Amino acid sequence: MSSTIRTRSATLQRFTGGLNNYWDQSSIDDTELAGIVNFEFTTNGALTSRPAIYPESAGIGYVATPQADEPVDILGTYIKQDGTRYLVCVTDNKTWLYNVEAYEFTQIAAFRAADCTQYDDKVVLCSTYTHGGYWDGTAFHITNMPYLGGIELFQNRFFGYGVEGTGTASTLYWSDITTFGPSGELTSIWDWTDDTSNYYYVEIGTGDGQWITAIAQGYGDIVIFRNRSTYRFSYGDSPETGTMQPMQQDIGAENKRSVIKFENAHFVLSGGILYKYQNWLYYPLNAQKVKFASDHTITPRFQHAVSIVGRRCLVWHDGNLYSYNLDTETWSEWQSTSKVAYFHAVPRRSEEGTEDTYYGISGVENPTVSGSEDFCLWRIEDKPTTSKGSENFQCSLRTKIYDFDTPVEWKRLS
Repeated sequence: MSSTIRTRSATLQRFTGGLNNYWDQSSIDDTELAGIVNFEFTTNGALTSRPAIYPESAGIGYVATPQADEPVDILGTYIKQDGTRYLVCVTDNKTWLYNVEAYEFTQIAAFRAADCTQYDDKVVLCSTYTHGGYWDGTAFHITNMPYLGGIELFQNRFFGYGVEGTGTASTLYWSDITTFGPSGELTSIWDWTDDTSNYYYVEIGTGDGQWITAIAQGYGDIVIFRNRSTYRFSYGDSPETGTMQPMQQDIGAENKRSVIKFENAHFVLSGGILYKYQNWLYYPLNAQKVKFASDHTITPRFQHAVSIVGRRCLVWHDGNLYSYNLDTETWSEWQSTSKVAYFHAVPRRSEEGTEDTYYGISGVENPTVSGSEDFCLWRIEDKPTTSKGSENFQCSLRTKIYDFDTPVEWKRLS
């Protein structure tokens, strides 16, 4: 190597800064990358590929939607007292349980649920267009639950929010509680109305042009995410005497899929920024670091979603999937022909050490992977290798531009 070339050579550092596509490629830090696809960094700085995403298989073929030609969506999980684990899934007009050990779907409701939770060993479903209720293992029971966009169990009551595009879009509802009242009367958590058949509810900023997109359990309160603001609802003995407090007036959640709770924080997608919401404060995680781009070559089923896989927070943004490593605080991009948009963890059994199996759905209307035309379920395991499935994918890195003055000269990597 000539002395001229040697003096112009660049010693590249370890790229532990992850993805930075916000600034010009010449101005990012030497440890950052202009592009990193299907790679990620371990806590000791080692470079490794992401886990494989593969179709769920029952041994004789892919596990596809239980209703032909209808996309399957995952609302949550259900765990029976005997430890059997299920996914709660929906198609266009029905709701199903999927047994993850037996690879079987069972219809539990003749409507498409909007959300689910679990109480008293029962699957509780809400709907945006009919009264919800619960599945007791043999039959579905309708209650006087209002039409809801989402539901959450909190302090032995159900809380739910109204339907976007209707007069209840800013309404928070709650149920009664199963106990004896002050006068000795027996009340029930399945009842959503008072003695005069009126719903228990409170409204937030009615008519201000916003709507509730998600609710979640907080620190002794219910966190209410709207499309452009965040509130907390707390109470003592009864929600009727509760307090609604605004926490942030310009940050909310894009939709119900844009909020995920992990450990002691919520991760929220709002306005192209992923935030960590903790101790009633928002902390941006990709601001001036990573710009979420759109994939205009596909037709997405939905635009935004946030999910957790292992120690990663995944962000689906209009056709592209980004990964934020919670331990190394670095970003990367995931690409796959399946275009899986978000995942649900299968809760571990008591004897298992970690949760390492996740189920996902594709975020495009027409997946291109052979066998997935019927909208199969997808799996990913938070392990280096797996014997249950595989995937062929490319991994790539793109470094910063080191020297505009000598763009045609090779740089020495060391």
